Amino acid sequence: QVDKSMEDFLVQIISKKFTNDFFLCECVGEIYGKNDYRWVIDSIDGSMNFLRGIPLYSVCIGLQYRNQTI
Repeated sequence: QVDKSMEDFLVQIISKKFTNDFFLCECVGEIYGKNDYRWVIDSIDGSMNFLRGIPLYSVCIGLQYRNQTI
């Protein structure tokens, strides 16, 4: 649930500025866009640590252009 909520938040924020981009997310999979850019999101890498209050987790966001990480 926490991963999904954070993922929704990140997609919402990024898509406000980059309205035609694709997204590849851990929870929902691919969200289709209209251009050659794709955001790759792992909203909480280490979610079990996050839930237990262990500060060893991260938010991972990458950007690809025509399948090449940039």
